[in-house]
Amino acid sequence: MVDHCKEVKPLEGCGLLFGKGEVITTVIPMVNENHSPVSFSIRSEALEAVMKERMVRGEQWLGVFHSHPTAPAIPSETDRLMMDDESLCYIIVSLALRQPDVRGYVTEGSQLVPARITLQPKESLS
Repeated sequence: MVDHCKEVKPLEGCGLLFGKGEVITTVIPMVNENHSPVSFSIRSEALEAVMKERMVRGEQWLGVFHSHPTAPAIPSETDRLMMDDESLCYIIVSLALRQPDVRGYVTEGSQLVPARITLQPKESLS
């Protein structure tokens, strides 16, 4: 997830998160159709294809990630409007400083609240 965001910088990186329960086991980088450093969108056909493939494998859609190449890992007003599904975790990867800052958020009612997340190296997910 962080590697993908670094690779596409200065544009926003984005992708989908799948797994079971509350454990994300699969990170799927997606193309940012906006090709923008301040916004992202995922083509609906690409989203549907990935969702279908992952669900056939028995995985649940658990969240969405995107990066802020030059801003903190705090939801923008645009982010807040998009982060409305209570069943998903929304992760923002800030690349504004030397060390990436990764933060998660969930929607509870009409509030967007920080989520506790623990990152593991990709090798430990195999």
